[in-house]
Amino acid sequence: MAVLDALWFPIMGTYTLAITFFLCVGLNLLFMTILAAFKRPRYADPGPLESYPEVTVQLPIFNELYVVERLVKATCELDWPRDRLEIQVLDDSTDETQFVVARLVRRWSEQGFNISQIRRPDREGFKAGALEAGLAEARGDFVAVFDADFVPLTELQSVIIDAHFFVDQVARNRGGFFMNFNGTAGVWRRAAIVDAGGWEHDTLAEDLDLSYRAQLRGWEAVYLPDLVVGAELPVTVSAYRAQQRRWAAGSLACAIKLLPKVLQAPISVGVKLQATLHLLGYGSHLCLLVMFLLQPFLLTYSARYSQHAAVTAISPFWLLVATVPALAPAVYLGYAQWRANGRLPARIPYIFGASVLGAGIMLTIVSALARALFGKPFAFERTPKYGIANPSDVWEGKRYVLGVDPVLALELLLACFSFGSIAYAVALKSWSTFFYNGYFLLGLLFIITTSFMQLNVPAVPRVLASSAPGNREP
Repeated sequence: MAVLDALWFPIMGTYTLAITFFLCVGLNLLFMTILAAFKRPRYADPGPLESYPEVTVQLPIFNELYVVERLVKATCELDWPRDRLEIQVLDDSTDETQFVVARLVRRWSEQGFNISQIRRPDREGFKAGALEAGLAEARGDFVAVFDADFVPLTELQSVIIDAHFFVDQVARNRGGFFMNFNGTAGVWRRAAIVDAGGWEHDTLAEDLDLSYRAQLRGWEAVYLPDLVVGAELPVTVSAYRAQQRRWAAGSLACAIKLLPKVLQAPISVGVKLQATLHLLGYGSHLCLLVMFLLQPFLLTYSARYSQHAAVTAISPFWLLVATVPALAPAVYLGYAQWRANGRLPARIPYIFGASVLGAGIMLTIVSALARALFGKPFAFERTPKYGIANPSDVWEGKRYVLGVDPVLALELLLACFSFGSIAYAVALKSWSTFFYNGYFLLGLLFIITTSFMQLNVPAVPRVLASSAPGNREP
């Protein structure tokens, strides 16, 4: 017990730091939701164009056998004069996708489109390298970028994506804060790309990196939430893990690279604060994990030292501190669903499911943050796409399926830990801790169970595979 006594201050200090950061993130979610709901756009509608500038559309692809035809067709159907439109298929494929692209380019060229297939001898720089190579040959003053994930959404992920596009991006743009290009479905001024230093590939988030460098140079973005472009999201847990791992590691790498420049830039304190919370946003998963792992210690301390009850997790004070940020995501996600769908009650189960999904994926996020923080090299993990456009479409039997993620073993151990914490909470009749740990256990069991189900590939659970009409990626 002497060891526990000695660890009291370090444990409570760590817990306090974690919950304070989490509180800041939660309060900021409420702030961003209020901005998105009530702040008017900073830019008026420019109205119809009097002339059409030349636009280059870049389509970076790598082994996209199931979606490349859909992508090229959708691009060629853009409502833009053909003589002012250049289409570059930036094809780094190593499978027969390259031959499909060649056939598509030939077919659409014969119909009068200025479309070309650009290939490189290697994949240096991955997507950023491909975009930079294409830019060197581009003719347009404006450059539009579209990834191959052009169409449906999955239910739980769509809740999170809707919040990003209908709350985060809207609030950042209307509030005058730094925002990020999402890597697809956006148009850049070529001059902005060049002025910011071009595409760089020293992070896994080349879109976030270029966005911040351009805004530090004084360029501003205009966000149009009502202009939508469909997108395909991952339908397997392994693909979702790969996507989230890349985003988390890329965000932290951008924070390490750019945050010192942001803090030294001649911009307002508010912009600096929002940029800091933005770049370090995935740190909330680390805080969740720390708070989760410390629950048994907090239970022990609260049982042994009643005099410290005012500063333990089960005290009314800490319950209040934990409740405010816990409710903030519900408001944040709920507003986004109302904005995206025009209805809320029917989406409540998915809001809860999305929250649970976030808890279940936290170990994947934290492991990615640790690798990025300690400079461990990361391979660019492409998110597989299977051309899933309808609930009846399947991915079983198709290529590009990722294998079992090693983090699954750690998640099994964490689930066992959660069972133990729940049993301990029941023994001490700490029902708040019981429900808190139950929330994490639900997320872990969902991720673990779905991972094992998809190993045998019998069928994708509908909650992951069904499309969500009305939810599209702007």
